[in-house]
Amino acid sequence: MALWKVLLMVIALICALHTTSVHGGRETVVGYPAPRPAPYRSTGCPKGSKCDPPAEELKKKRSLPNRKMKLLRLHVAAALLALAAATTAGAVTYQVNNQALSTAGRRAEYGAVYAEQVLAAASSFTWSIFKQTSPANRRSVDTVVLAVRDVDGIAFTSGNTITLGAGYVADITGNDFKTQVTGVLYHEVVHVWQWGLQDYAAHSWVYEGIADFVRLRAGYIAAGWVQPGQGNSWEDSYSVTARFFDYCDGVEPGFVADMNGKLEDGYNVDYFVQITGKTVQQLWQDYKAKYGN
Repeated sequence: MALWKVLLMVIALICALHTTSVHGGRETVVGYPAPRPAPYRSTGCPKGSKCDPPAEELKKKRSLPNRKMKLLRLHVAAALLALAAATTAGAVTYQVNNQALSTAGRRAEYGAVYAEQVLAAASSFTWSIFKQTSPANRRSVDTVVLAVRDVDGIAFTSGNTITLGAGYVADITGNDFKTQVTGVLYHEVVHVWQWGLQDYAAHSWVYEGIADFVRLRAGYIAAGWVQPGQGNSWEDSYSVTARFFDYCDGVEPGFVADMNGKLEDGYNVDYFVQITGKTVQQLWQDYKAKYGN
């Protein structure tokens, strides 16, 4: 059921509940004043006569509004449950699985609960960069999984599963441990949500550049990243491409969101012209000139 329909249903039931409580369960006639039923008169009538209603009848009449009130409350409760289900239907769950013994000493510093919070925050930030405010505009992913394993390298993503190298985690030194791991997770979360990964093998630079662009905008710049204007080509990937995309996003705000949307159909170099009005070669020349490189 659509969320707006559930909201309307809840509002209608609350209004009905209010009407019943005010008018004692009687149907309200809109437009003309509702006729009032003649009251029972006990003055001057012998007790138990026909002018007084039987006690059992009075009991039934008094209990009827209460029964209707209880029934409506049940309906409202059910509607609110439906509303809660509707609002969480597009929610994403996050799971962390750390089976690597080499990271045992780091679990207290970067535990599963904190990692889940980072995955959720990184997803929300990525959606904002991609301008994907509705689940309907995103890749269909219900669960994002982080697995810490004894594998070579820093991290990689396959589908909705991010694998973080235990050796990389164990070798991090200094006080910026959380910052480094968080930056890596932001980068990998982008791969979960970005479009067009069917073209990754042929044009990996554009996908890695977008992932590092999101990491850059989130403020998790890694040590060793190039400075703005550095690099030999826009296809150098990672931080070189991320810095270039940051420039392109300044030329045309929302550039990365538009590029990601177009990548759903695979990469095409014409996307640069379609988004900015300039070829990628022109943009790269302007970018290098801006920083004197």
